[in-house]
Amino acid sequence: MSIKISYKNIIVILNFHENNVNFKIPDFLHENELEITLSNYNDKIIENNNIKLRPYEAIVCKVK
Repeated sequence: MSIKISYKNIIVILNFHENNVNFKIPDFLHENELEITLSNYNDKIIENNNIKLRPYEAIVCKVK
């Protein structure tokens, strides 16, 4: 999901489940283009263009 705010794009990624979920970063983006600006966990698990979301994790990323 992408939202345009003041000419800047953000992506909000949510896990509403009690289990871990893998989120594949869309092909038109690369993990280096995402800057995590807000999250309810202190650390992030991002590798090979996938984000491992833990139970009820929420991440807001700014697209560079």
